Amino acid sequence: MADADAVTPAHIVEMWGLIGGGKRDAGLDGSVRPPGRLAIVPGTTHYDLLSTDAVAWLVIPFLEKPYPHMLGRL
Repeated sequence: MADADAVTPAHIVEMWGLIGGGKRDAGLDGSVRPPGRLAIVPGTTHYDLLSTDAVAWLVIPFLEKPYPHMLGRL
C-alpha cells in the first residue's frame, strides 16, 4: 500500500484487521501468523508504487519462503 493515497493507511489497517491481520502475535516460530501481510511503502501513491524497487524487496522474500502453515499444502 502507498502511504500518500486516497485510501488512508488507517483504513487499510482496518480492512487488514477484518481478514485477520494484526490480531495477535505471530508466535516465536511464526506459526500463528495470519495468511495476509501488510506493507506500507512510504512516499508513494498508487501511481508510482510499482516504479520503486520497494515492492520487489517486499515481495521476493514473501514468494521465496512459504508460511509454516502452508508447508503441508505444497
